[in-house]
Amino acid sequence: MITRVRLRNYRSIVSCDVSLEKLTILVGPNGVGKSNFLDALRFIDEALSGSLEQVIGERGGVAELRHRTADDSSPVEFRVDFELNSETIGHYAFGVVGKNRSDYLLTHEECRVQHSNGHIDFFVVQDGRIDSSLDFQPFLSPNHLLLSGVSMTPQFLEVFLLISRMEFYNIIPEQMRRYLPPLPGYYLWRDGSNAAGIFRKIKKNRPEIASRIEDYMSRIIPELNNISVTEYGPVETVQFNQQNPVAEPWIFAAANMSDGTLRAFGVLLALFQGVDSETPPLSLVGIEEPESALHPAAAGVLFDSLNEASDFFQVVITSHSADLLDNDDVDPNSLRAVVLEEGRTIIGQVDQAGRAALAKHLFTGGELLRLGQLRPSKVSAENLKRASSPFFEVVLP
Repeated sequence: MITRVRLRNYRSIVSCDVSLEKLTILVGPNGVGKSNFLDALRFIDEALSGSLEQVIGERGGVAELRHRTADDSSPVEFRVDFELNSETIGHYAFGVVGKNRSDYLLTHEECRVQHSNGHIDFFVVQDGRIDSSLDFQPFLSPNHLLLSGVSMTPQFLEVFLLISRMEFYNIIPEQMRRYLPPLPGYYLWRDGSNAAGIFRKIKKNRPEIASRIEDYMSRIIPELNNISVTEYGPVETVQFNQQNPVAEPWIFAAANMSDGTLRAFGVLLALFQGVDSETPPLSLVGIEEPESALHPAAAGVLFDSLNEASDFFQVVITSHSADLLDNDDVDPNSLRAVVLEEGRTIIGQVDQAGRAALAKHLFTGGELLRLGQLRPSKVSAENLKRASSPFFEVVLP
């Protein structure tokens, strides 16, 4: 799992140092930078899976990524610390600098994997030079991160799979309502538009998981019988079949379902999609505002599904829902409070007073959020003062 994420100068985040759990909930009002943290993880994932130039360009260039208070020479930096197993830990980090959409430079990249026997696999890229523990000289591409280039070596394969198999979601119900031809893909697309194809695959390969999704949905939709995928000529859609006490069951296509219902279905697909033998396992799933448009009474159902999915991979969500946190099963260690102060996002564990209130069950997380008392600890705020601390451990001579 990814145990820690450090960012510098990414959008509204001047500096942050955030530990991750199996389930991590970023909680705070709208507009404080929760989505920027998720997008930074998505940036790392996409940069490893494709072209660094494309990922930077799609976000408007380094100048659009960099925090407004940083000058042109200040790099945007990323670091993830990980645990591959109980005996192997390490970190991966890189930084980019640039002035516009197409002008960027990779300032530094490094990966370090430390084994219990003391052996360390590593590589460092700096100023166009490479130093590594590999027994060959890797090829350095100007548009790709070196971890992608050495991803098939036994030394770095597990690291690459961990960091590049993250998926991120902002479910858009309108996209799920469209009648579309069967869409390809191992995973649910970011907006949920290929939901029919993903559910069809789950129902074919793992019917018990499809039944589990239907069970969760039956706690949200009254009298739900089942969910199916139906073809109309060259296109297909998801159908929700509900009991009718006097005649044949009612059948509602996705086009006729509410935003909350479709978002809930999309979230459940995102959480339970990577469970069949045909799909490469995911390492982390990030979801923005999964409770959006959902009836408050269904928040407990949603939390149960998030908790269950975190047994299979890491789950990171953003939320401003007090209803989602009105649950005694919410682990205070999973909460990360997010606030915006003077244009800077601060993310951290809930402060001491909040954690004490949660531990003694004096308040739920939702009640603290309503009272405006779900705040990051002072230690988290101090991260802003450590902007000069090194992200990188090895520097070439």
